[in-house]
Amino acid sequence: MAFKMKSVNNVLSLHPTSNHNDNVIKLVDMPTDKHWGYIDEHKTIHVNKNIKPHQMAKTIKHEKVHKKQMEEGRLDFNSLRYKWKPGRNAETITIPTDKIDTRRRDLPWEREADHKPANIKNKLKGKLDKAKQKVKEKTGIGSGKDINEYGYANKDWKKMTYTERFKIEMAHEDRRDKPTNKGLGEYLKLKGDPRADEVIKALDPDGVPLKHCTITRNIKRKRK
Repeated sequence: MAFKMKSVNNVLSLHPTSNHNDNVIKLVDMPTDKHWGYIDEHKTIHVNKNIKPHQMAKTIKHEKVHKKQMEEGRLDFNSLRYKWKPGRNAETITIPTDKIDTRRRDLPWEREADHKPANIKNKLKGKLDKAKQKVKEKTGIGSGKDINEYGYANKDWKKMTYTERFKIEMAHEDRRDKPTNKGLGEYLKLKGDPRADEVIKALDPDGVPLKHCTITRNIKRKRK
């Protein structure tokens, strides 16, 4: 008869992420399901074994902030008193245990533990946003600058067939090579040509000759 052996953590009632050195997380019974967990003075985390996995994960994350506070020397407690240092250079506050309700969420070390995961998440998001901004500045991707010389977004250009791209490229070449009269009057004026004023009057703002105008037909503008 085949049987599956239990893992060491299962036998010892430890959480799957627990180890036997510096991250001991015990799964234990608690008075009610409203009690999710706590950390003791030896930095061992105790979690209610009857709560849901996502609740366990949230509890462990919270208690690990307390563990970090203890490792930094900012939080220390036993059955008689709590010692709390708001900052590394701040003065240590000593509070008798019988003077406080350790379950209160507005205690300074609890407030910090409740907000620490969110602060870490916001910091990581800020770093990610900065990294994305650097990519935008260097490559133009995602900033509206990822447009090719034909006026199409690069991602849309890649989706086109060879024939579609060829037609666009040919049309673009035709427009670029097509001679224009735009600025012809100003050009002649700079050259001192006496016909400049007449040409300026004969062209519309885009350089298109007016219907009654014939003067531009015999004027050839040199290409740069």
